[in-house]
Amino acid sequence: MSFLQPGLLFLLPLAALPIIIHLLHQRRYRTVPWGAMMFLLAAKRQSRGMARLRHYLILAMRVLAILGLIFAISRPLASGTIGWAIGGAPDTIMILLDRSGSMEQQDLATGESKRSTALAKVSELIGRTSKGSKVVLIESTRLEAQEIASASDLVNLPVTEGTRTTADISAMMEVALDYINENQTGRTDVWVCSDLAENDWKPDSGRWDGVRQGFEDLEAVRFYLLTYTNSPKENYGVTVERVELRRLDGKSELVLDIRINRSADLTKVVKLPLEIVVEGNRIAVEVQISKDQYVLQGYAIPIDDRLVEGWGSVSLPSDSNPSDNVYYFVFANEPIRQTVIVTDDALLADTFRMAATAPSDPNLEFSAEVLPMARSAEIPWETAGLIIWHANLPSGPIAQLIQAHVDNGRTILFLPPETPDETELFGTKWTEWVEPAIGEPYRVNNWRDDAGLLAKTQSGAALPVGEMKVFQYCRLEGPEVHMASFVDGDALLTRVASDRGGVYFLTTLSKSSHSTLATDGVVYYVMLHRAISDGASALSKARSITAGEDSARSADQWDPLNAATEDRLSSERPYSAGVFRNGELLFAVNRNTAEDAAKPMDAATLEPLLGGLDYQRIEDQVGDDSSLASEIWRIFLIIMAMAMVIEAALCIPSREPTTSGNLFSPSTAQR
Repeated sequence: MSFLQPGLLFLLPLAALPIIIHLLHQRRYRTVPWGAMMFLLAAKRQSRGMARLRHYLILAMRVLAILGLIFAISRPLASGTIGWAIGGAPDTIMILLDRSGSMEQQDLATGESKRSTALAKVSELIGRTSKGSKVVLIESTRLEAQEIASASDLVNLPVTEGTRTTADISAMMEVALDYINENQTGRTDVWVCSDLAENDWKPDSGRWDGVRQGFEDLEAVRFYLLTYTNSPKENYGVTVERVELRRLDGKSELVLDIRINRSADLTKVVKLPLEIVVEGNRIAVEVQISKDQYVLQGYAIPIDDRLVEGWGSVSLPSDSNPSDNVYYFVFANEPIRQTVIVTDDALLADTFRMAATAPSDPNLEFSAEVLPMARSAEIPWETAGLIIWHANLPSGPIAQLIQAHVDNGRTILFLPPETPDETELFGTKWTEWVEPAIGEPYRVNNWRDDAGLLAKTQSGAALPVGEMKVFQYCRLEGPEVHMASFVDGDALLTRVASDRGGVYFLTTLSKSSHSTLATDGVVYYVMLHRAISDGASALSKARSITAGEDSARSADQWDPLNAATEDRLSSERPYSAGVFRNGELLFAVNRNTAEDAAKPMDAATLEPLLGGLDYQRIEDQVGDDSSLASEIWRIFLIIMAMAMVIEAALCIPSREPTTSGNLFSPSTAQR
């Protein structure tokens, strides 16, 4: 419990006045034996115990009344479980602010979001109870500790505004731990303001063990989790999944695939107005949604034939979370989908060349070039979107060029060599070929169909990956992520983590002696053309990137094209949605869509992350205007009044004769 007038607590010793007065009062009288009283004293002995208890209660009520008065005029503050820990203000208060998109969920009545509600309450709490404490902010985009001059500044700082990014709470905790160790912050309170979204807390992250151990070794560090886990009752989010500029019969049109996700009462059919803007021209479309999502596929918009590039947006009406109501897109003439195949196997090269040049879209141009291993240095790095590498992993200058190829956002697919060696690239290497012991082909029993090369089609149909037969494959060793695997856990297709382009390892070949990839065809063709499309997207003059990721870090130096982005500080543009131009390139920066499906962790998931730490969770509601630190002086005035009433009732004189030794009023026998 803290106090707005802590100096008045020095009056607490006054609570001893009734006891002191009683003791002094006792010494004023001398007991004189009087024979006539012996009969009265004998009659009184039976009730002496109850009388003594009443006198003690009177004394206790007088002490309690004085304590209640002193506490009331000291103006105590309390808030549930956190208010009853007696102590002064901490030396340092650290605020870990989750600025992810899901924290922008609003209360429609007040317009306040989870983020703004948390900021206002923490700012008020610090201003009222901890004016002498150092305030340090760690927000989820920059992951830096910065000292704040005044707690009241928190609600107005650009670095506390909403973003369209995701968060990494474990990384923020690491920054806080480093700051405490480096600056010897003394007694420290750490406030974590978050909606406990699983994709932001990443409970499976390897960071948590180190963070927990680091804080367990520290003393005088307390954690307060100010959480907002209520889900939106009615929310819609829009995403543009495909943008294509088509030119047919002398006419030009823009083709969009639009997806609307719904978080609402699914028993209702809702008609929703959708606004599409292309280069300033507005188009209104009404859609009818009856399920948890709606897909508007292949929606064509006629455009000026002279238009070779441009930008637009798709937006929904305002709802409980404005962060997912607008999605920006850019478009330009499509680049040639160029694939380079590096192999010494002519049969394998022909298979890939035919599949890579078979057009998946008649409006796109595809090309494929085959190079033997000896000519791998001749790869056209500037124009190749996808490289298929069928040879031992390269080293030296070629490996560096491949790394640059991936860093530029393009794609490479590695195929196993006939005789693997010990060369390692991207932390991965080939080990040995494996064949079934009993002649039965291997079957894929597990693959990711939510994202990547083997994801479901736009219609929602799954690829027939499980029908494939694999007669031999080459094992991998490395930190790759399995996109498809066999029953024994070995991988068929993996992806190596990369911030920019795609790095894939396919552990079998498309030859009939190795698998049915080529003969079945569907999985092979779709997988290959998705890799081609991913690589070509980095060659286009119109690029879509995600807010907060490395590819958007330079947005503060680009020219904003939409009005909402122009109004933001340039330092905040990499973390917000908008459209930019950088030279000949157009960029659409959009929210991290992982925030659309953000679900809060339950207590069973949270406890292992912070188990062993001194933490308390405060569950709050967005838009709730109650204070974290409310004054409770009225409670102490009530306690004082009740004590005085009880004391008065106990002091009502009884009909029984008083005796010597009374704690409060001496009898006539004492005079």
